[in-house]
Amino acid sequence: MTGKGSRDKGKRGELELVHLLTDLGFQGIRRGNVFAGEPDVIGLWPFHIECKRVEQLNLWKAVEQSREEMIRKKDGEIPVVFHRKNNQKWLLTIPEEHFGTVISAVVWYLMKENE
Repeated sequence: MTGKGSRDKGKRGELELVHLLTDLGFQGIRRGNVFAGEPDVIGLWPFHIECKRVEQLNLWKAVEQSREEMIRKKDGEIPVVFHRKNNQKWLLTIPEEHFGTVISAVVWYLMKENE
């Protein structure tokens, strides 16, 4: 898929992810204006979100794209890639150096929720 079809599929993937995150209870999530230099999806700080809705994904390249954009645009602190293929569920990829931060936050949240 090339050109307009590819852009449209990317847009649909970004909107799909916005709805998923909103349904999970996150507020203020919206599709970024990528042509104005925003990330694909914004509102889930500290994450710089790269959204990929493709059948063949070079995951290393996508993570590096998220990292480079995050540094260049100075938005977010953790580069992440949400990705999925047709008829599959979303996956989330986070670089190793951020595992501790993300896992600690999840554990803290779950403990707080169970108090």
